[in-house]
Amino acid sequence: MININISGVKEFQEYIKKLPRGVKVSAMRAISEYVIGNKMRGLMHYPRYKYVTRKAAYGKTFVSDKQRRYVMAKIRSGRIDPGAPHRTGRYQRGWKQEPETSDWRRVHIQNEVPYAGWVGGYNQARLNTKVGWRKAMAIVQTNINGAIRAGQKAVDDWIAKRN
Repeated sequence: MININISGVKEFQEYIKKLPRGVKVSAMRAISEYVIGNKMRGLMHYPRYKYVTRKAAYGKTFVSDKQRRYVMAKIRSGRIDPGAPHRTGRYQRGWKQEPETSDWRRVHIQNEVPYAGWVGGYNQARLNTKVGWRKAMAIVQTNINGAIRAGQKAVDDWIAKRN
């Protein structure tokens, strides 16, 4: 599981502190939706498929002879198909936003897919790093400016509705 606390990112804190209390809800919702993103950008974006061998990532192909026999049996039976992309999209669909408080002062973005930590979390597997998966916080950091723009647009829209 991956947890990201949006209010913990310094740039967001500085931006949100300046907003009146009533506007924070729409701004935080817009910021978290931008960070989660879609199939083209943000946390939901998948990198292009790239095949990397276990030997390239870990220095050896198998940990033990028992593991090698298991993998070869699964390849023969057809359960494992090395080199072919078998992405299910569960990691992509697993991103959710959840307010910590009722006034959206803090927002948690999380992915509760069981393997999320190995794909893009702090304990990311070396193989996933070599394939091109970035850690979730690195993605958030590169989306800060766009998220703040989205938050500002939400604030502007909120003010326009009130006038």
